[in-house]
Amino acid sequence: MSSTAIDPPKATIVASSRDTVNVPFVLLTIAIIAACFAFYYQSWNASKTLVPAELVPYDVEANKSAEYAESGNINAAISFLGLAFAGAICCLFKTEKTLPIRNFLIFLLAFQLFWIVASLAWTTNLPVSIRRVPKELCVALSLYGFTRHLCLREIGWVIFGVSTCFITAGFFAEIYQGTFNPFWRYYRFIGTEHPNVLAVYAALMIVTGLMQLKQDAQLRWLLWAMILAGVAALILTKSRTTLLALVAALTISGLLRAEPKWRMVGLIAGSFIISMMGLAISIFHLWDRIGVAAAMGRTEHLSSLTGRVPLWLELLKHAAERPWCGSGYGAFWDSKMIQRTSEIFLWEITHAHSVFLEALLNLGIVGLIAYSALLLSTLGISAKATLYTRRPEFQLVFTVTLFALIHGLAEASFYSLGFESYALLFLIYRVSRECPNFHPLQCDSTSTAHCALSTAQCASTKFNTPQSIKTEFDVIPTNDGR
Repeated sequence: MSSTAIDPPKATIVASSRDTVNVPFVLLTIAIIAACFAFYYQSWNASKTLVPAELVPYDVEANKSAEYAESGNINAAISFLGLAFAGAICCLFKTEKTLPIRNFLIFLLAFQLFWIVASLAWTTNLPVSIRRVPKELCVALSLYGFTRHLCLREIGWVIFGVSTCFITAGFFAEIYQGTFNPFWRYYRFIGTEHPNVLAVYAALMIVTGLMQLKQDAQLRWLLWAMILAGVAALILTKSRTTLLALVAALTISGLLRAEPKWRMVGLIAGSFIISMMGLAISIFHLWDRIGVAAAMGRTEHLSSLTGRVPLWLELLKHAAERPWCGSGYGAFWDSKMIQRTSEIFLWEITHAHSVFLEALLNLGIVGLIAYSALLLSTLGISAKATLYTRRPEFQLVFTVTLFALIHGLAEASFYSLGFESYALLFLIYRVSRECPNFHPLQCDSTSTAHCALSTAQCASTKFNTPQSIKTEFDVIPTNDGR
């Protein structure tokens, strides 16, 4: 079959109805999600109750996490049922943004949910697992419903709005409580939650704000102001893992979307700057000062990653006892394990400080593989979509997923039931509807039939599209259902 040049068909150039922002629905979604998570997780007095560990030694009697692990929480039930109810309502209606499933991500999501439910059969703590599993089902229902009505651009606004609400509430809470003192040596921005959690909110606020700048230039001054507020909040939390993960994710994401020649220039320039900085530090003996600055003033236990390495070694021993299926979803961190581990390391421990180790402890090797495959597949699909379409929505998915992977090496936030993991899954659920599996673009042939361009053909084909019209990554399906 002879190869001929294929002009871009008009069928692949469609109106950008799916990219328009339904402002009232986006604001309603922000209000619902923020209210549900705030009702369960946020505490107005957190900045007074959370005291820096450097000032107060670990007290066994003051460890309330062990007590909370065994007791139910009515606020949690109301919050997750509220999310599920909102998602169920959304499932009753259909809009032009309700797209069919386009790739295998939905099957990875379904398997992960199945494995979570199946873990009830072998859990070591049935009461705890019974409380955790329905929450996951509520989250899945709410995300399925919301993503039927929200495109990626709108989801970006939702994540930005909810994160902004939490960061703003944190500043107001500390100012009202009189605990906002950024010049104090031991100060960390707590607001209404733990500083490590607020740091992730700030990072999500920064990433989504930067991506919205590329689409909503008329709001650039407001967006820049909020982005700078997010940067300030992130620095004040003194969360080193989050800052490092964010810088790495933004750098790699920028190189991905850049033109090939600029990628090379960026890599060479970055290597040169790093080399010169290392040389200057060696010549002027600045290692100690640089170390303190990089640690953001928190220099305790740096050699062990703030006590994480001994914790990981201890937890791996427990993981080896139930390697394939784990202890059951949520069952590992019961009151006894929290109490025992906290007493060994003399600080309050409620999770493994690594999403991968957390997945291994809860759902075993099978659960770890399923979770890793979900994130890596999302990363690959969003990277391919970014390269072919240059759309900032797909770059947002790539950046957040990469951030979650890097951040997850030393923290478990993205494996929890908090807004962090909810935001990540929000993007993944929608990507399963917007990104085809293997053929990034499809087009009409000279006849009425459709033909799918191969990856090489798509990469070498230039589409001259007017600026006022956007090409859709998801196109008119063929008669055979592709």
